[in-house]
Amino acid sequence: MRTTHWIGYILGSAMVIVGVLVMAGFFEFRGGESSSMLRTVFGIVLLLYGIYRLAITQMQRRREERTR
Repeated sequence: MRTTHWIGYILGSAMVIVGVLVMAGFFEFRGGESSSMLRTVFGIVLLLYGIYRLAITQMQRRREERTR
């Protein structure tokens, strides 16, 4: 497996973990009443982008294996 694949998997996993932690409330957002909504939206965006990054990395690795 190439180095770029490892980086993709690590970044994707980190974004998923941070997204879950943000939605669980481990990070404090200042903003009064909108803080809960901001935390939820930011957590969902990180979670979805992490899943996207993992899927793209997996498809890229499979595509390279097929071309060999």
